[in-house]
Amino acid sequence: MIQEELAAVIEKAKKDRSTTIKLSDVNLTELPDNIGELIDLTSLDISRNKLTSLPESLFNLINLKELNFSENGI
Repeated sequence: MIQEELAAVIEKAKKDRSTTIKLSDVNLTELPDNIGELIDLTSLDISRNKLTSLPESLFNLINLKELNFSENGI
């Protein structure tokens, strides 16, 4: 997934006040800081990617109950 596609997913999720996002197995190498703007998220699946770190903005996701980041380089 290219950064423009990821930005569009995040913007749509923000607009729709999505509670769940599944971004598994899409070859992500990084998450943008604006992921932390999705304050309605309760579940985020970023498993099976190529992430080596997570942005500090994830701490803004105060409603997040489930975070799957397995099978990454973290």
